Amino acid sequence: MNKVRWAYVFCFAVGVMAGVLIGVATLNILLSHRIDSYHRKIAQLQVDIRDKDVRLEKLEQSLNTQKYLLQDIEVILLLAPDGENNAIEGVDEIDRMEIESNIREKYALLLGKEVETLDADLVMEIVDKRIFKIGPREYRLHVVRLVLSETLKMWIDVEVID
Repeated sequence: MNKVRWAYVFCFAVGVMAGVLIGVATLNILLSHRIDSYHRKIAQLQVDIRDKDVRLEKLEQSLNTQKYLLQDIEVILLLAPDGENNAIEGVDEIDRMEIESNIREKYALLLGKEVETLDADLVMEIVDKRIFKIGPREYRLHVVRLVLSETLKMWIDVEVID
């Protein structure tokens, strides 16, 4: 009888430990997903702050002139969605933000310049057919369309190079 009682106690203890381990693993998975989303949000906000600071500096420098000036840069990446879950095929969100940030940095010198003095062909050639290396991956950029007004809008096709 004593052996049977110890067997029940042992089984109960093993069940409790297994439950605790499964609970801790589940909690770890849920928290790591939330932390990853916070990291993405922080990275996006840092990129936005950096872009707004550059834009503000350029606009403050050219505040006294009343001409038609380039005030903002808008980059639209054309990425093929994956069929399974509408994720971007071959490009994760952090890489997408890094590519957009790098493109904006290339055009930061143009902010505050008169739109009439800018050559659209030269502006397009800055990133057209350029290869960006982010971590172990390489991305080739192709400018599809460019609109040059107070806001420089660019539609850029991103291709993952294997």
